[in-house]
Amino acid sequence: EASAQILRSNLEVANNTMTDMYVLITGGHTGVGLGVTKELLVPGNKIGLIIRSESRKEEVITEFEEFSKELLDGIDFFYADLSDQTQVKAGRPKLGY
Repeated sequence: EASAQILRSNLEVANNTMTDMYVLITGGHTGVGLGVTKELLVPGNKIGLIIRSESRKEEVITEFEEFSKELLDGIDFFYADLSDQTQVKAGRPKLGY
């Protein structure tokens, strides 16, 4: 609970200063990654969300339809299992690296 409060506090500070940014988040479909996505997905920001599969995308869409339908356009979805270096290397050009 204390670590969650610290994270929430840090995100509130970051949220007030992090605008007009492109933020890349891994595992943003659940848990801490989802919480970070919700905090940083504000007007002016775009989120690049790395998730493992199309089914995970549907989970995010369902979650954000409840949270904010308007902000869904601010999410770019990328598919990769980050434990598989072949997928990581294949995905790099899509991210501009």
